[in-house]
This record gives sequence, C-alpha cells and structure tokens, in this order.
Amino acid sequence: MENRNELKRLCELMEDEIYIFRQLLKIEKMKNSLIINQEIEELKKVTDEEEKYLDEVAMKEKERESIVEKLFQKYKVNSERVLTALLKVLPDNVNDIKQELRKQKCELIRNIKDLKKINSINNKILMDSIKFFNYAVNTLQSVDTITYTNGKDNRNEYISKSHLIDRQI
Repeated sequence: MENRNELKRLCELMEDEIYIFRQLLKIEKMKNSLIINQEIEELKKVTDEEEKYLDEVAMKEKERESIVEKLFQKYKVNSERVLTALLKVLPDNVNDIKQELRKQKCELIRNIKDLKKINSINNKILMDSIKFFNYAVNTLQSVDTITYTNGKDNRNEYISKSHLIDRQI
C-alpha cells in the first residue's frame, strides 16, 4: 500500500510539472511576441513570472527524484534512474498508475520539446535583434555627415564630422 501511495504522489507531481510546463510554454510564446514588438517593460514582467514557475518546477523535480529513488531502492533496481526503467519493474497490481505515468511521461516530454523549440526561436530573435542594433549603432557612428557653415568671406564651406552627434558644449 505504501508503494501505491508513493506512486500516486509521483503521479501528482508529474501532473503538477505538466501544468507548470504548459504555463512556461504560454509564457515563452508570449515572450516571442513581446520580443518581436520590442515591448521591453512587459517582457521584464513576463520574465519575472517565468522565474517563479522555474523555481516551482525545480522544487517539484527534486521531490519527484526523491520518490523515484526510493522506489528504485524498494524494487532493487540498479539501472539508470529514469521513469522508463521504473515503469518496467512496477507490479501488475498498479497497472492503472503505470498507465497514467506513461501518459504523463509522454506529455511532459512533448511539453519540454515544445518549450525548447520556442525558446530556441526566441533566443535567435534576440541574437538577431542584438546584431541588428550593433550594426545600426556602428553604422551611425561611422557615417560622415556634412555640415555647411557660412565662412568669413560668405562662401559656403562644409565640415566633415565623424560622429552623428556633436558633443561639444
């Protein structure tokens, strides 16, 4: 009975993690739009919210690993500490829980893959934005601007400036 309770708790933790990863996926999609639209203040707020979910999933993951470790010890399994290995050794009297864990494992993996994919896209957009910004700044700094002045003999002369902004006070 104790094993069944631990397995139920494992299911609950997996469900919690699935929920958190769904939220993180929503946030990552939102960040995508905010990055594209250059809404920096809103992006900061969303990133702060994301941090809370990441902290929460880290706590859930730690508890999940602890339960899995206990179950591996109880079933005397010496293989890699992964859910797939645990599912192989669970007895038939917990088939309902095994099925649920299999389903949750697949959904969790899918959510993590989706999250990695959109995160990668967001990182690329950010890097492209930084490259564009650096290019624009460098271009503006290297542009020679021509300023016309009226000389002493009323001839128009030009002065070449290496900076777009004259910093003289």
